Amino acid sequence: MVLGLFTHRGPVGQYAAGQTLGYMLLWLATPLGAALFPRFSAMHAHQEAERARKAVMEAAARLWTVLLVGASVVAAVSPWAARWVYGDAFVQAGFWMRWFAYAAVWAGMGALVGALASAWGFQGWQARLLWATLPIAVLLYGMARKEGVMGVGLVAILVQWGLLAALWIRLARSGLVHAGWFVRASMLGWTLWALAAWAPMELRLLLPVLAAAGCGVLRVGMLKPWEGLR
Repeated sequence: MVLGLFTHRGPVGQYAAGQTLGYMLLWLATPLGAALFPRFSAMHAHQEAERARKAVMEAAARLWTVLLVGASVVAAVSPWAARWVYGDAFVQAGFWMRWFAYAAVWAGMGALVGALASAWGFQGWQARLLWATLPIAVLLYGMARKEGVMGVGLVAILVQWGLLAALWIRLARSGLVHAGWFVRASMLGWTLWALAAWAPMELRLLLPVLAAAGCGVLRVGMLKPWEGLR
């Protein structure tokens, strides 16, 4: 994300490209982190190692939530944030076309998650997402592309979310992070970001309430995780 902020100078493709590079580096660095944790666990008894892993997961979840809410607040209080991040063409597009583009991103992300889950041997609704969302992604992308809302930027965003999904799935397989966190954090971040970018001022005032509610959902999810990919 930091790379995206520094490399962005207008088009959404540059911003997404920076994020894609950052997620790719994280994804490639995951085996190193997974190799370090078994050594950490071997230094303590099984119960102590389990408590330590849970503490790390809780701290990471809180940091993730703070970053998402912070980014949403910045977008809400800065009138030029949406134009600076997404570009003039995207911000000036019609209301429904903007949401079609977002729906295409969500559908494409679901397709990528389903494909990765299926390729890595997971079963259930995660794998079936590929067949359920791929036609929707193609249809909505065609509509958004026709209106000139998003072009290369949409593809870059799909790639970056695919890489992030791969990162979370690999962490979930190693037992360090539950895969449901990816879904919750993504939903919270995209919802708040969309509201901050395009909602009227009256609705922007509700962002702190929505953020608090989202944090509550994440907290409940941390205590009672979904029976997801694992």
